[in-house]
Formats: sequence, C-alpha cells, structure tokens
Amino acid sequence: MHHVHHVHQPSAEGVTRMGEVSPPVFLGSASFGQGRGSTEIRLAVYFGSMATKQELSFPDGTPDETELFLRWLNYLRGAVLRKVQGLSDRDARWTPDGSLISLLGIVNHLTHVEWRWIEGGMLGQKVSRSEEEFSPGPELTLDAALVAYRERATATDAVVRSMSSLAEPGRWGDGRDLRWVLLHLINETARHAGHADATRELLDGTTGE
Repeated sequence: MHHVHHVHQPSAEGVTRMGEVSPPVFLGSASFGQGRGSTEIRLAVYFGSMATKQELSFPDGTPDETELFLRWLNYLRGAVLRKVQGLSDRDARWTPDGSLISLLGIVNHLTHVEWRWIEGGMLGQKVSRSEEEFSPGPELTLDAALVAYRERATATDAVVRSMSSLAEPGRWGDGRDLRWVLLHLINETARHAGHADATRELLDGTTGE
C-alpha cells in the first residue's frame, strides 16, 4: 500500500475529474550514457539542456529571490533524477515489500505536482489528480517519464519567470501566491528526493546525492 496521505491536496475548486488542461504527456525517449566519464558528463548527455551546474552542486546564491528558488528546485529535481540513473524499467518499479512509492512513481508524481500547482494553482486552469500517478501502468516507461519531468520543469520555470513578482496571487486562495507555490514545490521535491534516496539504497545499495 502506498503512503500517500502526506501529499498536500489543492483546494477543491482547483481540481476536477475531467481537466481542461491535460495531464503531462509522456512522449519521447532518452537513455543514460553507458561509457566512461565524469558524473557531470554522463548527466549532461542524458538530461540535455536541463543538466545545469545547479543540478550537480549546491546552488549559487543570488539576491534575485525568484532565481534562488528556481535554482534550489532545479537542484532537487536533479537529486531525484540521479536516483534513477542506470535503472531498468523493472527496477524503477520496485518497492520494498510494496510499502513505498517506486522511483518511477516518484518521478511521475512530481511531474504531476508541478503541473497541478503551476497550471492550476497559478494559471487557473482546471487540473486533475489520480492515485494512479503513484503507480503508473506498463505503458509509461522510465525513459518517457524522465522526458516528461524534464519538459515539465522547463515549462514550470518559464511560467515562474513570466510573472512579475513572487507576490503574484494564486488561484486557489488562502494566501497561496507564487512564493508559497514555489516553496511548496521545493518542499515536495525535497521530501521525495529523500524518499527516492531510501528506495534506491534498499534496491541495490546505491548511496549519495
């Protein structure tokens, strides 16, 4: 049974069963570099334009608060993605005694979290939520899920940078402005990065950020 009770739920007016905005589409493919080379080179080959310095080391400081939040979010996304490096689809679906979300489920869930809070919480589109995002079916491969996460990250960053300030009001009320939403995404991604760290270590002993 998946432990999903801790995931923050958006307000009811922001989520519908049939969304006007489609959930993330899992298109494309990608593969990890298998040759010798530094971790940074191998990640750059895989992540393409998303393989920034911020994903490979602690983010640099900046007086621009919006950019600081995005740098930390990008770093934490990278921490999640590094935990699936070198895994087969079968291993990416593994859970210890079925008690945690799989690594594939974590990537898929975080893709949907960003989609809901940016498209729904900030842009006011109707979005949806399904328990199936925690345990995607066989039609979603690991490669496709990673491509979707990368594309969602690019879209999220673009929307955030298009807004005039962190005080930009959200659409779900209760003081949930852009600053609140970004902090929520950072928190959610950080918690699941730790979750991914534990799952990967239990899977094959891999440790480290």
